Amino acid sequence: MVKILPEAEPEICDAGYYPGEDGCTICEENFYSLEGADSCTPCPQPLISALVFFSDTECKTRCDTDEGCTGYVTAGATSEDECHEVEGYVATVGACRGGEAPEDSYAGLENFKDTLCKERCDTDDSCTGYLVKDNAWCETYSSVGNTGDGNTEFTCMVKILPETEP
Repeated sequence: MVKILPEAEPEICDAGYYPGEDGCTICEENFYSLEGADSCTPCPQPLISALVFFSDTECKTRCDTDEGCTGYVTAGATSEDECHEVEGYVATVGACRGGEAPEDSYAGLENFKDTLCKERCDTDDSCTGYLVKDNAWCETYSSVGNTGDGNTEFTCMVKILPETEP
């Protein structure tokens, strides 16, 4: 005689976790989950394009002081609201290109041998975006409507511009 055993109840995990082979497993950075979810959900794109893992709790402080940081998510995030981005900018994948007035194909690029482009862009009304590469150099852009060109080695930070009346 064959005895049929009842199926085991699936494990219900807390928010920020998902059921793994060895029980509830914490969601990685750049992902979140709700209570009882069967998997982790990536943060909305293009919020964070290049993930760097740190095994501490200083992500916000690190991001606030790192010109190249586009956002952060702590491991075990429990909602999309915990996917933090740099205020005033939208991260897009690639170098900033295109837009309404790219006299050349580089969207009004200006190159600098430092990492102060966010500060420049914050205070310059004609600046429409910036990128920082390897904390070694940066670029600002002046073409309205520029966006990342898809090159995964860069993150174009597009400035969120105020709406203008027609």
